[in-house]
Amino acid sequence: MSNARWTVPAVLLAVAVAALGWAPTFTLWPLVLPVLGTLVAVLVADQVTVGRPGADAVRPALAIVLGGAALLLSLTLPTGAAPSTVLDGIVNGWQLTLDSTLPARPDVAALAFVPALVLVAGVLATEWTRHGAGPFVALLPGLAVLVLGQLFRTATGAAAVGVGAGFGLTAIAVLLSDWPRARAGGRRSAGWAPVLATVITAVAAAVAATAVALPDRPAVSLQDGRSTGGTIHIPDPLDQIATLLADGERVAFRVRSDAPVDRWQVVVLDRFDGTNWSTGARLRHLGTELPEPEVATELTTARADIAAVDLDGPWLPSQSRLRRADDVRPLVDAATGVLARGTEPVDHYSLSWNDLRIDAKDLTTSAIDPAPTGAIEVAAVPVGIADLARQAVGQNTAPTVQAALVLEKWLRDGYQVATGTDIPTGHSTAQLLHFLTGTKRGTSEQFATSYALMARSLGIPVRVVVGFRDDGSTIVHANDVLAWPEIAVDGVGWVPLDPTGGASNSSADRSGLSAATQAAREELPDPSQLATQQPGGTPPAAEEPVGPRGLLVWPAVALLLAAVAAIPVAKRVRRALRRRAPSREAVTNAWRDTRDSMRDQGIHVPPGATVRDTIGTAGTGADDLEDLARCVDLALWTGRDPDPSVVDGAWAAAGAVRRSLSSGGFRPRFRSQFAVDGLRAERVQPAGQLASRTG
Repeated sequence: MSNARWTVPAVLLAVAVAALGWAPTFTLWPLVLPVLGTLVAVLVADQVTVGRPGADAVRPALAIVLGGAALLLSLTLPTGAAPSTVLDGIVNGWQLTLDSTLPARPDVAALAFVPALVLVAGVLATEWTRHGAGPFVALLPGLAVLVLGQLFRTATGAAAVGVGAGFGLTAIAVLLSDWPRARAGGRRSAGWAPVLATVITAVAAAVAATAVALPDRPAVSLQDGRSTGGTIHIPDPLDQIATLLADGERVAFRVRSDAPVDRWQVVVLDRFDGTNWSTGARLRHLGTELPEPEVATELTTARADIAAVDLDGPWLPSQSRLRRADDVRPLVDAATGVLARGTEPVDHYSLSWNDLRIDAKDLTTSAIDPAPTGAIEVAAVPVGIADLARQAVGQNTAPTVQAALVLEKWLRDGYQVATGTDIPTGHSTAQLLHFLTGTKRGTSEQFATSYALMARSLGIPVRVVVGFRDDGSTIVHANDVLAWPEIAVDGVGWVPLDPTGGASNSSADRSGLSAATQAAREELPDPSQLATQQPGGTPPAAEEPVGPRGLLVWPAVALLLAAVAAIPVAKRVRRALRRRAPSREAVTNAWRDTRDSMRDQGIHVPPGATVRDTIGTAGTGADDLEDLARCVDLALWTGRDPDPSVVDGAWAAAGAVRRSLSSGGFRPRFRSQFAVDGLRAERVQPAGQLASRTG
């Protein structure tokens, strides 16, 4: 019982470490109090029932009651949440989590199911331990919690090392705490505890080495490919531009930003069927924050407060490289940063996003990204539009950033922005052809969509964004509505352009990518000079690839650790196979195993030696060898198969000899586990000769 007293805390600690493997899903600290509070309550229920009559019947119910109370208090007291919210989170929190970007917001309604899983796992682990289950069985509930957490979102990099190493160490603690109890009870699995502790250590070290050596991989999640199940049905946002322009000075929203902003996106359009433009946004509940954009340039952080939003439809003003949205619970398309209202009304909210620190040269020498996520797909661009695009930039011009800027300038210089009450509408291919070849007068609706089709005909990936210009004041009006195209640049991401010139901040008010784009406009070459330009100009120097030595070092380390761990495993497997042989052979195998143990310690055993020949050998127990010799005599001289008790006695004596050999300090214990002498083949005396000399 005293050993079980330490085994139960050890298995509960394993469950706690496994639960912290949910940190990639919710972040770490919101999990600590409910997880530890729940498991401490389970441990208290176990300890107060130790040694009491009828404890087996009372303990699980008491653990559930105390653990449930701890769960409820740890989730309601710090947050003020209602108990009904906790219950809803236990039942439906997993679904809300999968419908959110990760890490999800650690709301009680989403988080509560994790400590509930921990409570179930803790009770099961405790009960199985108290009912005599082996340490591997007792670890299964914690392992299930860990695996389920990684299915929601895998840990990567240092987090993966921490989770794996932490659970491995607690598993070792469980094995070692149960070892004395298992040996005292004669359990066969007792001998495996040191071996498995070694294996777990080796595997954990190999995983850690691999995780450190290899670059971080994107986290995998059950939510990949999962839709939230809801679709927002709205009119074509391009159709609303004319209406918003006619609304004049009506306040669309108010904004206060700590960095210059020339425009605010509302919706990204990446689908066109020849008549209508639409969005392929995949909306989820916004979690705590979105990951940093994967770009090759330095990032800066900007923040803004937005209030008094008065826009038709579900969309909210946002930025393309969005990181956070506070004081609001919106839906978000993580790929574009597009925000939409959730179920709660929106009064005001704050945004944080990344801008790029880049100059005009770095921008114009970057290559066009040939296959970005979110570019419009067009089955065929009408010939008339494609011909105009070639006319604008030159017949043999490659798809480059400068070519995209030349096309923007061509539209800006050759076409008129319509104002007043008589403004054109429409954005189908027929209407755009009429705009380009006929009236040459339109709003940003026609400019942006025409540019998108022309750029696609040149091989430049593009998308259309609808939003609002920002003139630097704190008020954005309805008639500040603007549509613009964005091109995909390798290592930079989506770069907004402005064929109407409507994003009217002066270059002095610009920053980051906006300032670099404006500077690149002022340094454009003549279109005739673009014809011989190669795509991407002079690309930035590529990172030096990791050489073959770097790629092989860590796998070699992992392979070496696995090979070392395989030595004691091979010995255990061979011993188990020998014992499972037919009874007569199983007894003689006990003698063979004893010979191998002696060889591991450097003791020379001649091939013709019998059991009694080795009695008195240094480091061996004479009484144990005498017991083994009697068992061998019974097996080989009685003329019948020995009883199971003889087999058990032979192997018990062999085990006693092995323990005696390894009891002289660290070196004999180490040789017992990792020496390979006993694994090498030797010339073994035939059974007949063995029989003739054992008596």
